[in-house]
Amino acid sequence: MKLLLTILLLSVSSCPSWAQEDDPELRKRFLRGVAQTARKLEQLSFRAKCAYTTQMTVVPETLRAKYAENGADPYEANEKKFEVALRGPFGLATGLRKAGNVFFAGRNDSYVFAIEQSPEGERTSLQFVEQIGINPDIDAQIAEAEGVPRAMVLAAYSLSTDLLFRLIEDNVFSIQRVYAVSSAENNLVRVEFEYLVDDPARGIKDRITDGFLICDPAQEWALTEYGGTRYNYNDEKKIVQRVLLELGESIGEIPIATKVLRTTNFLEYPGTVSETVITVEVTSHDDVPKEEFYLSFYGLPEPNFGETWFGTWGWYLIGGIACIAVGVVIKRRLSE
Repeated sequence: MKLLLTILLLSVSSCPSWAQEDDPELRKRFLRGVAQTARKLEQLSFRAKCAYTTQMTVVPETLRAKYAENGADPYEANEKKFEVALRGPFGLATGLRKAGNVFFAGRNDSYVFAIEQSPEGERTSLQFVEQIGINPDIDAQIAEAEGVPRAMVLAAYSLSTDLLFRLIEDNVFSIQRVYAVSSAENNLVRVEFEYLVDDPARGIKDRITDGFLICDPAQEWALTEYGGTRYNYNDEKKIVQRVLLELGESIGEIPIATKVLRTTNFLEYPGTVSETVITVEVTSHDDVPKEEFYLSFYGLPEPNFGETWFGTWGWYLIGGIACIAVGVVIKRRLSE
């Protein structure tokens, strides 16, 4: 009976047609709670290992035939592994290139950088470095690229690759209604929303409709589920996503989502479904030394900024980290 009740209540929480009326007081609690949690997120310092696997799980026969023409397997999994270190606003992502080199992509209070080291560590090469706070367009690109690994390890407080509190602060994020839902174990809050991201600097113009998120006030307003319909104006693609999160251990008061399951339906290809599984393992609760976020830690001189040389090509390098964004992989495979 308890299991049946849980299933019924979760069904209610995910179905807008059963939604309750907007609760203004609960809306205020939600906004206040997210803002308070955001300040705690900015104080976190820890390390974590991340892994994600993206795979088509349902492929219609017509699309399978298209893959076959190109000698490709539509069900082939795409896997990535990397490590992330956070220290407040500082961030560092580390992983392996296909050639075996180790990459480091970091951000501190002054600049962002990417370097590569040979497998034995005897050679370190600078891939790019760019000063923060000089060009707003570049700052926006930096925030997006650096935010991807950060959003992975803080998935319980992120919608896809954007931290929730930053979206809410943006006036393009519109809350439709907020109301309480319950499960057998928790009193949860459902927030229904829409928003438009129109950012020419990043080449993004997306609209989210039928958006919803479910969070747990007892666990620092951590997300347990979210979803919606996303329309990309650039390529005129529409997808429906649903994301389920499992909360695990905590860093201080902040729970970490140790498993994330994202299901994507592609409306352009009816019946096509992909799944992404993300796992996060906290490897250290200790403060990450500040020195690790600077080039001198890796035996390279600190930058003396003059004319920027980062250039467009540099974003292809940082895209090696940003490829964690699943849509890029899926879109490429569907276009084969």
